[in-house]
Amino acid sequence: SLAALLVRVTPLSKRCAAVAEIIFQRTCQDRGWRPGRRLLMQAYPWRALLRVRSCAVCLRETAPFAVRKGPAQPPAFKLCRDCARRRKVQAQIEFNNLEVDAIGSRGEALFARQFHMPLFGLGDGFSSTHNDAWREEGR
Repeated sequence: SLAALLVRVTPLSKRCAAVAEIIFQRTCQDRGWRPGRRLLMQAYPWRALLRVRSCAVCLRETAPFAVRKGPAQPPAFKLCRDCARRRKVQAQIEFNNLEVDAIGSRGEALFARQFHMPLFGLGDGFSSTHNDAWREEGR
């Protein structure tokens, strides 16, 4: 989208940022978002609002999965489900020592099965040792 492209371009020039701010404002208003007092004090409040409320990668409107620097830290940014699952995004998160919330803000799981599965692993759910133990107990 045009908004996603402009978020990457705007740091190049204050003039370009001022022009892009109009598009960011329109995008946010179309989504029904309004900046709060703190954001209004920033140089580009609509750009800041778009970055806070939407997915950091694709700028999709719904971004329920917070990315944090630690378990008790506030969200650094948010991701949509599709972007949070992308290997390239996961590699960047791991490289920067960040953590993705496995449960989104609406209660949905990032992955269908989460037991014995590392966030960045290639496993498909339960580990084989867990499945074998489960069968031996007759459950």
